[in-house]
Amino acid sequence: YQYQRQNSTRHKGEDQHARLEVDLEVGFHGTTQTITLQIPTLNAYGEAEIQRKTLEVKIPKGMKEGQQIRLSKQGQAGINGGENGDLYIEIHYPATHRYHVEGANVFCHVDISPWEAALGQNIEVNLPNGRNVNVSLPKNAKTGQQLRLKDQGIPSQPAGHLYLILNIVLPVAQTDQQLRAYQDFAEAFHQFNPR
Repeated sequence: YQYQRQNSTRHKGEDQHARLEVDLEVGFHGTTQTITLQIPTLNAYGEAEIQRKTLEVKIPKGMKEGQQIRLSKQGQAGINGGENGDLYIEIHYPATHRYHVEGANVFCHVDISPWEAALGQNIEVNLPNGRNVNVSLPKNAKTGQQLRLKDQGIPSQPAGHLYLILNIVLPVAQTDQQLRAYQDFAEAFHQFNPR
């Protein structure tokens, strides 16, 4: 006569992972966001089912691209009374036509005029943290050139940097005066051959 002893060992539930896309401003100021997750779980009969869970997540300022927030015991339920697993939420800043983020460093595309580039003039730049700053361009700046603003990236520990990626934009000549200005420009640089 044999019988099997029922296994009543407690097991911690599995950790869960989710990806959350947030606006870049969140990296500078933080926020609280309500998220709804679909979590695979087992019901009382051992059958797989999807459980919807709504959570309020506090996102502190200074989160790097790809950094995780751990929510204790918000993962899958434990087995035989074991404690729940944890939920890890990975923060991502989706790239836009103006910004992209690598770690704590922020890369910002800035359009400048040909004369601002050639003369090394000052330009005003609106930073992603909401502040405006004056930036001195180097003389004869080029498209694609990067200028580093130290510690102006995401305020993590240590703070990231902000890189301005310059893009020279040519104005469209619409008047006779503007066409003459381009003609004068061509004559002044008659030895220049871009090819």
